[in-house]
Amino acid sequence: MTLDTIERVKYFGLRSIHACGLCCLRNGRSATRRSRRHDHKLIQLLLAWATSECTTQDRRSQRAKARAKLMRHGFNYKRRCRLYDFAQHCIVNVPEYPSTLFAGLCQFERLHTFYINYCQYAMDLLTACLLPNMHAKVVTYVKQCHNFRDPITGKAHPVLHSILKMNHLTAERRVRAIFYWAHVLGTSAEVIVYPMRTHALVTVSTLQLLLISARGHRAYTKRELEIIYHEVGRQFFVALETLADYADEKRMKNGLEAHTRRPNYTRPPLPFKRMRRSVYILRTH
Repeated sequence: MTLDTIERVKYFGLRSIHACGLCCLRNGRSATRRSRRHDHKLIQLLLAWATSECTTQDRRSQRAKARAKLMRHGFNYKRRCRLYDFAQHCIVNVPEYPSTLFAGLCQFERLHTFYINYCQYAMDLLTACLLPNMHAKVVTYVKQCHNFRDPITGKAHPVLHSILKMNHLTAERRVRAIFYWAHVLGTSAEVIVYPMRTHALVTVSTLQLLLISARGHRAYTKRELEIIYHEVGRQFFVALETLADYADEKRMKNGLEAHTRRPNYTRPPLPFKRMRRSVYILRTH
């Protein structure tokens, strides 16, 4: 069955929604750098140590270190996944591929990952990098777009009237909005601030390729998938992080100006601080 983010965290015993059941969360590093995979034997050993009954000081110290290491790796020992306890014989590891934790069952579905999250990240930052006097021109470009049609049935998709506000946009409309953005940007991205034009073009073009490949309308070779999800995907996040850096500088500048004008009523803006991998941020209800 397909698990949403919250259900996946609870079912596989992850410590937060930012933790991953496939790779270790890097500590203070860029999100564009690839992390190493979890060692399933090491994780199972640490879970056994973290939940064991201890009577000596050495075993208590071993248990405390195991719990701290599990927290850094992204697991909560108090919510241990019981997959290996009750479904050990159902887990199959293919010899051609390296063994992974939970036998690769802890995955992220394309609806929330690609169609919602990635499109949300890109459109939020593109809107933040727009020139102040270009909002009306963006609306004009959107109205000039032709209807997209289903390649199989030929049925026309509903028209989007705005791509600047994403209120009540479904996952399908978010995907369609990315292709609208390609029409709005064109080849020069004149609606975007000058330093971020190339990065905006890279963001939209690479995300388009990721979305097309995630549709599954054609078969891809292993080499093609490696290029799309490793190399093109890395370019997407590099451009996305550059846009985010510019948007954060803009937020800091506007916040400082507002604080200078009204120091008694407006707080100074807080600079962005990369989250540490050992911070526990999931609230349990």
